[in-house]
Amino acid sequence: MLEHRAALDQLCPARHAQAIDDPRLCVMPITDCRLLLVQGNAEDPILRERIHRVLGLALPAPLKASVRLGTAILWLGPKEWLIETTVPASATVQLWRAGADPGAEASGLHAITDQSDAFAGFDLSGPRAVDVLMSGCSLDLAPRAFPVGHAARTAIADVPAIIWSPMAAAPTSSPSGHFRCWLDRSFAAHFWDWLAESPSRW
Repeated sequence: MLEHRAALDQLCPARHAQAIDDPRLCVMPITDCRLLLVQGNAEDPILRERIHRVLGLALPAPLKASVRLGTAILWLGPKEWLIETTVPASATVQLWRAGADPGAEASGLHAITDQSDAFAGFDLSGPRAVDVLMSGCSLDLAPRAFPVGHAARTAIADVPAIIWSPMAAAPTSSPSGHFRCWLDRSFAAHFWDWLAESPSRW
């Protein structure tokens, strides 16, 4: 079995960093999250019941996320969702299979695959997070247009990405953007360098 590697392990030591820590922009690589890609029919009662039984969540509405106790389901399309969880993906898949109804008919077709090693994730926060992301993204990420709980597929710095706005870890007196970005891990170094150079564009 292949060993799991962190998103920035491929960077050479001279360029490797644990975080971009600036009062205006903080970027943290995500190292404790597993990803599952679910594909199926949102109206399939078997799929909806299984999601609720295993995760305690409902499938989110378009361009939304469902969140509960450290697990999130992101809407990616009419028949596709990304599950973020701190539970090991292998254990989640086992729970998923254990939660299956043995009498379910084959008409309830859906698939679940472990994508943990396919993506690199980054948390961005701080008063400049919105401006930095919008400098390389066509989406309006201002709070009025992209409030907490929104999720979308887009391109950032010419890299296909999934972006969503989770609830801040702790409330602050002055609101600042908090975004989570997922992208193909082969683009991790490019995206990290683009973020690290962002102060020069302010």
